[in-house]
Amino acid sequence: MSGILKISYFRGVTLIATLLAGTLLPVLSACNQSDPGPADLKIYGGKPTIPGQFAGTVALLDHEGLRCTGTLIHPRIIITAGHCVAAPQGSSTSTPPLTMVVIGQGAEGGLLGDRDIVIEAGPATVHPLYRKHPRGNMDLGLVFLNAPAPIKTNQIPRLVTNPLDVRRMMQIELPPGQVLIHPPMLTMVGFGRREDGGTGRKFFVQSSAQQINASEIALGGNGKDSCTGDSGGPVLSADKHLLAVISRGLTIGCGSGGVATVAADAACWIQQQAGTHGIDFAVDQPCGIPEKQAAALDSALSRRACSSPVCEQLDLSDWYLESITGLHSKVPVVQSLNLKGNHLTDVSELLLMKGLVEVDLGFNDIPRSQIARLEENGILVRGAGLQTSTFLDTTFLQTCLREPDHWTEGETAMIRALRARFATNDCSTINMRLIKSTRLSLAGRGIRELDLLAGLPLLQHLDLSDNPLVALAPLLAIERLKSLDLRKAPAALMETDHRQLDELKAKGVQVIVEDKTP
Repeated sequence: MSGILKISYFRGVTLIATLLAGTLLPVLSACNQSDPGPADLKIYGGKPTIPGQFAGTVALLDHEGLRCTGTLIHPRIIITAGHCVAAPQGSSTSTPPLTMVVIGQGAEGGLLGDRDIVIEAGPATVHPLYRKHPRGNMDLGLVFLNAPAPIKTNQIPRLVTNPLDVRRMMQIELPPGQVLIHPPMLTMVGFGRREDGGTGRKFFVQSSAQQINASEIALGGNGKDSCTGDSGGPVLSADKHLLAVISRGLTIGCGSGGVATVAADAACWIQQQAGTHGIDFAVDQPCGIPEKQAAALDSALSRRACSSPVCEQLDLSDWYLESITGLHSKVPVVQSLNLKGNHLTDVSELLLMKGLVEVDLGFNDIPRSQIARLEENGILVRGAGLQTSTFLDTTFLQTCLREPDHWTEGETAMIRALRARFATNDCSTINMRLIKSTRLSLAGRGIRELDLLAGLPLLQHLDLSDNPLVALAPLLAIERLKSLDLRKAPAALMETDHRQLDELKAKGVQVIVEDKTP
């Protein structure tokens, strides 16, 4: 799947509340977005739950009231969105601690009704790759309860951690001869804002998935959506298994759809965090056990496109594989290999594979030294800049963090242009947005040098028109570039860099060098 649009309109909410005569009187204020007016008020397009329905979905409260939604995955573990428990971006202050967890029974009147169960919230933690993952935000957090929630085990949804189940539920894999006609229907549940302006009562809505990758799902739209306060709520499969966690909207208003984080991508982290609290939490992934790693590889290979030991193309993407040990003996000859979207940290095995011409290693965590060895052996490596521990370490960030007195004239012009483009002076914020940009317009910004753009991993469309450019060579290192606007570029550049232009065109880049309008 192509990358999902990543705009962080987080759907948390603060509900300023006063307990008066046993009732909760809400005054709403949105978190990280402007407060939608009545015209924007579009769980959105859904229905109220009945008592006991989706009992594992809970409300998370702090001292001001409702903050987010969450889901019990164990009597003592709640999964929610990372931004519900993380410190605000760019802030030195910590998020106020959660104080209460409300198991809302779906009765009339909203939170803290007669049938609702209120328990004390315990410690919370956020995924270490929150906002640092190259594909998505890894927007996941956990809240641990000091005592088990008074809820029946069969009311706790099963957390989907088996990659085969994820693929089946999302219909990524279909039986031979079948074509996907109707996308899978998913259910979102939350206590957030509704189209009538109300909040604090558990609602659910069903909507189809629009896109999916191993880390995120885009879903909703046409008035069926999550909204402010639904962050952290569950995205459930047709058989009511917990597949993902509501993260953010695609627009400021509600009703246009949003993005959820696939929980299976963090299964081993969840298991490890549970262990630190003395909880045995089983997941269907190897989590470092060699025997299970081998079985996971065999499972992925059993569904490979080719049936013989010799493969022209082999797709093992999005299986959460931790190891490919033994791959060269199971598939001795392969020309093109896709390992994108796994949890690999070692691919030295690829040096043993005969005939390997290219490999996609995006969205793993492969050391640069191994990538360099593959390239030295004549193997084309795609996705080299999309490794979880290194993709943020760019030439732009290294330069931007230096003292301005040490910037060259060309670096100064580019940094000023990017600051204006992203409306911030914060180097880390610009870097994150720059890396995840698929489109970038820097027309008429006085840019001369392009070295700080080299290697951008996701950039496809770049507008550099009306700039005094002096060299195009850095653009050859933008792997996914599809279009390049060079209108009003200096004539000298077009003459001296004609070889670079030819090479860009040979790579399939559409180069616009003059205005076609009359």
